[in-house]
Order: sequence, then C-alpha cells, then structure tokens
Amino acid sequence: MKSLENTFQILTDERANHVSSHLRAHHDQFKLLSHKCTDYFNTLKTNLPDDFHDLLFQYEEHMNYLHSISQDLIYKQGLKDGAGLIKYLFFEQFNDFSKLT
Repeated sequence: MKSLENTFQILTDERANHVSSHLRAHHDQFKLLSHKCTDYFNTLKTNLPDDFHDLLFQYEEHMNYLHSISQDLIYKQGLKDGAGLIKYLFFEQFNDFSKLT
C-alpha cells in the first residue's frame, strides 16, 4: 500500500510541477501577480531594517510551504472527485443498461 501512495505522490508532484511551469510560462495574469509579489517582497526587504530580513524570509518560506500543501490537497481532491464521478457515471450507465435487458 505504501508503494501505491508513493507512486501517487510522485505522479501528483510531477503533474503539479507541470501545471505550475505552464502557468508561469503562459498565463498572463499569473505572471503579472507573480511579478507584483516579487516586487512587494523586494520593496519590503529593502525598506526593512536588517534585523527583520530573517523574519521576512521565514514568512516567505512558511507562506510557500502553506501554498504547496494547499495545492497538493486540492489536486488530490480533484483526482478523487474525478474518480468518484467516473465511478458514478459508469454505474449509472450500467444500471440504465441492465434495465433495458
């Protein structure tokens, strides 16, 4: 069971990385917001006293980790929902077919 979980994790990680790369390369609104966030971060870093730089980096690190966890959970839930929908549709068609015979 653990190898199935590991395989699923690898597949979801690869897919999430692919989607993220595609967004960064082709989605104009994503690129714009990403640049704005980078600009805000650099402005904060420049204007904060040196003793707050570590705190700013910790904040960024924790926000990135939080975002990563949420993306992972959302993607996995989407896969589960898709599998459930396929299962539901398959059984609905099977039930409809069995009524005809």
